[in-house]
Amino acid sequence: MLSRSAKDTVWFTVVCFLALITSVFAECTRERLLAAANIYVDAFSAGRLDGLQLASSNFTYQENNKAADIKRGILSQSHNISLNRSTADTIACASYTMIIETAANRPSRELLRKVGDAYLDMWTDAKAADSIPWGADCERVEGSQYTRPCGVQLPRGGSSKRNGNRRYVIDEVMGSVDVLYSFDALGNMPDSHEIRVEDGEVKGRGGGGDRGGRGGFRGGRGGFGQRDDGPPAQVLELGTFEHAVEGEMFYKSTNPKIPHFNAQVFLENKTPIGKIDEVLGPLNQVYFTVKPQTGIVATSFKPGDKVFVGSEKLLPLERFLPKPKVLGAPKVKKAGRGGAGGRGGPRGGARGGGRGGFSSRGGGGGFSRGGGGGFSRGGGGGFSRGGGRGGSGGFSRGGGGRGGGGFSRGGGRGGRGGY
Repeated sequence: MLSRSAKDTVWFTVVCFLALITSVFAECTRERLLAAANIYVDAFSAGRLDGLQLASSNFTYQENNKAADIKRGILSQSHNISLNRSTADTIACASYTMIIETAANRPSRELLRKVGDAYLDMWTDAKAADSIPWGADCERVEGSQYTRPCGVQLPRGGSSKRNGNRRYVIDEVMGSVDVLYSFDALGNMPDSHEIRVEDGEVKGRGGGGDRGGRGGFRGGRGGFGQRDDGPPAQVLELGTFEHAVEGEMFYKSTNPKIPHFNAQVFLENKTPIGKIDEVLGPLNQVYFTVKPQTGIVATSFKPGDKVFVGSEKLLPLERFLPKPKVLGAPKVKKAGRGGAGGRGGPRGGARGGGRGGFSSRGGGGGFSRGGGGGFSRGGGGGFSRGGGRGGSGGFSRGGGGRGGGGFSRGGGRGGRGGY
């Protein structure tokens, strides 16, 4: 029984029954079974049937589970065997032989390196993706996203810094190149990419290294456990990087609109880097934090680095401003204590944060998770995820205090005009 797999490497699976060999091997001992297998391997290598010493002409020969003419089959051709291994079954009186033959049409070392370089250049060169010979049945895993064929949703430049520190492991026999490098286009992160080439075309792309446990033809930067429909059709500049804080990226908004909580953000080339965790600040000076996705390191970004978001993930500023009162208009009964969002808005609320600033009752300044003042997760007021009385205005995710307005995501009694 013979089987052919990929075009670069041919695997042959052979089951030899002792009945096909001359009666000199009448007893099914392990030694004689392996000797019969060796005779078959020699005949396979030479492409000569006379070496098989068949005991009878009344037998059925198969290739790929189909009856075939042994004189015109694979045994009629000589082969350059790279590896063979046989096992013996003395009960069934049979032997199994694995034969590996390396094909002659394997890719050159130069082609493999060229393909590896072109793949890494896609983040800085808009034309690099088109220079790669993608196969029609190529499979690609990048950022934990499976893509088939490979030529769909590829980076098209956008970064000014080339991926550097490249080291190559090139295996012409397997048609594989693995490049270990620094992913400088996204930040100074260690990474590797493995690419497989068959018949001059890329058949598979995978990764390894330190970015999210990538390995083999699997791996990739992790997601957030939600469905990902790919990058948006259009991304708009959202803000600039200020600094890293507690493993997250802290940005200053440069967009006149307000981003959604949990919106995915990207580099300019639409490479995802994380999701918005908090929106902070008064309406005339908005900041936000980004929780990086697996494999993205907050400290790898530099001040001034831009971040982008899909246009559908932005809300107009007017949505968060108080509506002017109309003289003579009838009073409308408010729904609960939380204004338009019920008791605290759609996500609850703590009736707001501090009065339109970055400080609370405990003092000002800083970016901390506790205490009073600054970007606080524990103090009262300001842009707080929990804490005391709050005030009127601000982006608050929690707290039990009193106060009106603001972007509120959770907490106590709610506030007027919650989000």
